This record gives sequence, C-alpha cells and structure tokens, in this order.
Amino acid sequence: MASMTPRERVRAALNHQESDRVPLDMGSGNSTPQVKFYNELKKLMGVVSPTLVFYRTHVEVDEDILKRLNIDIRYIRIGSPFGYRPRWVAENKWIDEYGVNWEKPEGSFYWDPRPPYPLAEADLEDLETYPWPDPDDPGRTAGLTEKAKYLYENTDYALFIDNPFLG
Repeated sequence: MASMTPRERVRAALNHQESDRVPLDMGSGNSTPQVKFYNELKKLMGVVSPTLVFYRTHVEVDEDILKRLNIDIRYIRIGSPFGYRPRWVAENKWIDEYGVNWEKPEGSFYWDPRPPYPLAEADLEDLETYPWPDPDDPGRTAGLTEKAKYLYENTDYALFIDNPFLG
C-alpha cells in the first residue's frame, strides 16, 4: 500500500477503510501526557523548550516531538473565557468555572471531582439562577479560525477540535 498523508490515514480509519498504518494521536485532552511524564520524554528526546500546560497538568505537546513521533493529528483547542483563571485552593486542589471541586490524590496522575458538588441538591429554580459559565465568551474561540485555516492549508495533518472541559 502506498504511503498516505496523515489526513488521508485518519480519514480512512474513520471510514473503516484500510490505511498504510494505524493513525497516531498525542495531544488531546484525553491523549496528552501529564507534565511529569512529558518532561522525562523531552529529556530522552533532547528537546529543550518550555512545558506549556493547557489544562491542569495536561501539556501542549511540542511540534518537534509530534513530528518525530509521526503523530497524525493536530488539535484546534477551545480556550477559556477571557480573564478566567482557575481558583486554586492548594497545589493539588482547585475549583473550575462550573464550581466543581477537583483534587489530585498524592501519587496520582488523575484529577477527581470532590464534594461539595455545587448542584447536588439543586432544584429547577437553582438551575435557573446558577451562575453558569458563558459559552459565548469570545475567549473560547479567539484565534481558532485562523489556526484551523493555517493548518488545513499549510499541512497535511488531520485536524480535530478539542475541548478538554476547560475549567
């Protein structure tokens, strides 16, 4: 089978067709490495660059690493509202924009929701008066059109939108 571009490879896989190899993904809210692992990977690969975090301890994978590992997908990531900052309670505890408490147990790579849950005892009136985040805040989409257009026109990567439930 002839070699495929990343976009062709991913499209074939999504259409349940044979591709030249399994498409590779690294970098979504669900497939990105955590800071500790990522920094070790950078050392092993000799990559010297700042570690950029886009959500809690999820990293924005360096383009050099994506290329060297032949990753087929690039992400167009939905942003946080302009001016939003997570409310950190401690190094391993924070409250997201929905009011949900999150905690990362010692030694874990994962964050768990913790009580009190803001709407656990809610009734209809509580839902109507709750200070919901603004889904239309322009910070969520700032620069996405330009990034998507650039990547589509100037690369052959498959492009995926990613919303890692920013908080």
